[in-house]
Amino acid sequence: MGMLLPREKEHWQAGLELTKRLATKEREFSEADLELIASRVGAMVRAELAGVVRTDRAPGGTGIRMEKDGAALSSVVSGGPTRLDFLIRALGLTGQPSAVDVLIDVVRRAPPRYAMVAMEQLGNLAHLSGTSDAIDPILKSLASTNFPEAQLMACTVLSVLAKPSDRQVIDALTATRLSAE
Repeated sequence: MGMLLPREKEHWQAGLELTKRLATKEREFSEADLELIASRVGAMVRAELAGVVRTDRAPGGTGIRMEKDGAALSSVVSGGPTRLDFLIRALGLTGQPSAVDVLIDVVRRAPPRYAMVAMEQLGNLAHLSGTSDAIDPILKSLASTNFPEAQLMACTVLSVLAKPSDRQVIDALTATRLSAE
């Protein structure tokens, strides 16, 4: 019904607070602090990601079902930010190289809703080594999704991560331009 239970509200508020604090990390955190945060948040993202499974058709058309210990928690995920959204953003905002592999894993395994957030963060981390490893998973996501927002995010991030001469990326962007909304 769009309401947050007290525990969910606390998680949402904590996630929002962490992302806001990391946005100003230069003033607040040392490099060692940021690496520790990236390690812990990365583990949390992987744990949360294990509970998010793709489904072909969930009621409401989200294609997402949340599970815990094999039991369905909800067949529909609300449209607002979730704990996993904030964790993915916080991980990217650490700016740490260790965040890249986790974000790539999110692009590979998560539904488009979360993959888009991870792609955005990978684009913001384009200056780090290893982000070019995200090109293939993003290309696969671009080819397999029908969500215009996810396609737009994938195209934008590919334009940042790929070399201008990368023929595979050029072909994928051209195909998307010609066939998608």
